[in-house]
Amino acid sequence: MIDINGLMKEALHLEQKIRQKLQEFKKIKDEIEQSDEELQDIEIEYEDKKNSIQSILTDFLKIINECESHPNITAAQSMNISQYRRFFNTSSKRFSKLDHDIGRHLKQRLLLQPGDDFTTENSQSDLAGFSNNQSAIASLGRSQHIVNTILDYAPESLSSIIDQRKSHEDMNTRLTSLNSSNIPVLNQFMKRISSKKKRDVIILGIFIAFLIIIGIYLI
Repeated sequence: MIDINGLMKEALHLEQKIRQKLQEFKKIKDEIEQSDEELQDIEIEYEDKKNSIQSILTDFLKIINECESHPNITAAQSMNISQYRRFFNTSSKRFSKLDHDIGRHLKQRLLLQPGDDFTTENSQSDLAGFSNNQSAIASLGRSQHIVNTILDYAPESLSSIIDQRKSHEDMNTRLTSLNSSNIPVLNQFMKRISSKKKRDVIILGIFIAFLIIIGIYLI
């Protein structure tokens, strides 16, 4: 049976390795956005790093399971293993998100990349109308980058608006329970809350309409 101390050292080593690999993996997204050259080399780097992280995560999970089932594990080591498992879950989610984002950006850049050596037949078909117009390709790339940036911030903006609305509704409910009809100041305050709710709805509607217009323009 493998010594528990050896397993713990291996788990620590893999944790540090995963942190390093995820940082390197994240830099690929910046390379894709900043590169003006062909992206085949970056695509190969992306696949290599992706497979490497998947392999390390698999080994890390295996070590965690072996430690948890080891008969000689101490209470302190058990606590460390619990932290390792939480780190594994967090790192797996972070890796999945990075993989999705990088894959999306890489696919978009490959579709916009001019030249005859495309990765798929679909890429050649999509760029048939743009092969003689480099300025149109650059403009489309900038537009898609702007849309991606907006979409990245959209969930946070929507969540903020929803939180504000809930806060206003809670305050409205509390003030109503105080029989505000006898307190003019509270009446004015509640009217302000109502106007802010309407403003949030208008802002959200304008934001959604803006995204729809950009989507129609890109199509």
